[in-house]
Amino acid sequence: MASPAGIIASIPTLFLFFLFFSGAAAAAAASSTKEVILEFTSRCPFPVWPAIVPLRQGLLREVPGVKPGEYFGLEIPVADGGPTTYVWGRTGCRFGRAGRGHCRTGDCGGGLRNCGNDTAAVPETVTRAEFSLRGGRFRYGVTALKGFNVPMEFFCITDAARCAEAGCHDGAAATYRNQKHRRRHVCRGNDVRLRVVFCPP
Repeated sequence: MASPAGIIASIPTLFLFFLFFSGAAAAAAASSTKEVILEFTSRCPFPVWPAIVPLRQGLLREVPGVKPGEYFGLEIPVADGGPTTYVWGRTGCRFGRAGRGHCRTGDCGGGLRNCGNDTAAVPETVTRAEFSLRGGRFRYGVTALKGFNVPMEFFCITDAARCAEAGCHDGAAATYRNQKHRRRHVCRGNDVRLRVVFCPP
């Protein structure tokens, strides 16, 4: 049986092991989260309000309407193995001074501020891009199978997913059983600049 002195002497060692493993776990969690830059450009003849879900509250005061030829960039944290991020365009939006309002298409409950973290707020009757980080690689696509409002392109490195008409499906949502919808776009996770173009040429 260990002596009381031996037990007491082992306590600092156990504490050091605890600190080491806690620090290693925290470092691993931090390294699996990337700051991703989302770039939005619109070539539509009308303003488009980008919507992003999930988007941490307080990360952005308000999502501006992107006018023809304008650029809007936003940095968001994306965790490896975390939830899928959904991106779409809202059109015909009108907002009051308080930042609340309504969009003709793509509305997520009204409001100029970000659409929050609730994926239930993601409308299906729009052109929608989605991406996730899995095993150090981005998997992404665009779909308009259930609805279409704006032609859209989602670009990562040299490959783009695109939908320009209703019924289109280009690599998004692995929830469709039909084999022709199984294609997925993949790019390296260390390329942390992703681009969305509304009404691409």
